[in-house]
Amino acid sequence: MFFGILRLWVLLHLANGSLGCWEGERIALLKLKDSFNYPNGTALSSWGDKEEKDCCKWEKVSCSESTKRVTKLFLNRTRPLELRRIVDFSLETSLFLPFEELQELRLDSNGITGFNGVQKLNKLKMLDLSFNQLTEILSLSGLESLKI
Repeated sequence: MFFGILRLWVLLHLANGSLGCWEGERIALLKLKDSFNYPNGTALSSWGDKEEKDCCKWEKVSCSESTKRVTKLFLNRTRPLELRRIVDFSLETSLFLPFEELQELRLDSNGITGFNGVQKLNKLKMLDLSFNQLTEILSLSGLESLKI
């Protein structure tokens, strides 16, 4: 029985492509990094470091121990202040879709002007968008797990 479970665990991780975080989530995190740094910021500089490929070990990221999927993103105060002053920042919410087990998303204090369309994050329990400059109407319908 033990060897059957061990074999299943190894196969699941090999299908994922690594023994760390899921490749699709790693790619999404790198796209988020680019978004937060547009046009020339330096935030999240350790993400994508060649030394640490396991995104579960990156700063501001928390993963499930059992599935290695991202469960929490602490992206509060991430966007550099100088970029908040010169560039409107409408965050592309489709970047969060690969995070199927995301439960907590902190985006406060980033100067976000637009954020809409996170309805498919059905495990999201906490979303913090405080201290931003939201000008677009926000739709949170469909987020049944969200705690108010």
